Amino acid sequence: DMGRRRADINTAIDFLRQRVSADGGSVLDLLQPPIRLRDGWFCFPLRKFTKAKEDEYELKKWKRAWHGCKFEALYSILYHGGLRPSSDKGLGQRYLQDAPGVYVHKDATSQKAENYVRFVPLCGDGVFWAAKWEVRVNRKDRVKVNRSTDQWVQKPEGVCLAAFWLCGRAFHEMQVGHAVAREWVPELEANPRKCQSLADPDEVTCGDQARPQSQPRVHADGCVADDGSLVDARGGGGGGGGCEEGCCSGRRSSRGRRPRLCG
Repeated sequence: DMGRRRADINTAIDFLRQRVSADGGSVLDLLQPPIRLRDGWFCFPLRKFTKAKEDEYELKKWKRAWHGCKFEALYSILYHGGLRPSSDKGLGQRYLQDAPGVYVHKDATSQKAENYVRFVPLCGDGVFWAAKWEVRVNRKDRVKVNRSTDQWVQKPEGVCLAAFWLCGRAFHEMQVGHAVAREWVPELEANPRKCQSLADPDEVTCGDQARPQSQPRVHADGCVADDGSLVDARGGGGGGGGCEEGCCSGRRSSRGRRPRLCG
């Protein structure tokens, strides 16, 4: 019953467990147990971001900030342990003119980081998942921006991952304006083992696939309308951010087959 379905965090945990880390283990081992929050959100603090590390950054006056990402980029970010800067428009990465870098929002505008997330029907069961990152940034490593913006632009060495936040919502819990993907396509997930360092970005494209009949009616790059329907909302995005992991190059996939779900 789609109306009674609820997100099960174990679905996301299984997804993470199946993905190999740089040391040959699982990326799940890089994370502390999830903390349940409001509105379908769960917080996974990174194990390396200890209380001592947090206190150290606080003494150094590093600031908390937020970065929205596509779910297809989640594994690559965990694997490499950091965020790559947006610096190559040829790969579909968006950034302000003359201001390549890692784009984040400060606490005061933290909700705007969710403008760069997209919910995906990970297992085709009527539950949609999205992710964002809690980070610490050294404002001494800021990138100068020659226009007014409420985003902070950082050099990658001035950004430290603290936790990733995961949101799971059933179809009836989706909110107005949510960006949604038509389906989860495993082939479009960023493959972190294709490159060797944060200086060598992955290139992964976002396809516009045919919707499996068992899925709710969801559009690629669409959003939830006021009446609860899901409408097409393709178009250009402003500013920078949102595609730092190369997960949304704008190219279309020619594959039409139904993808393997859940990893």
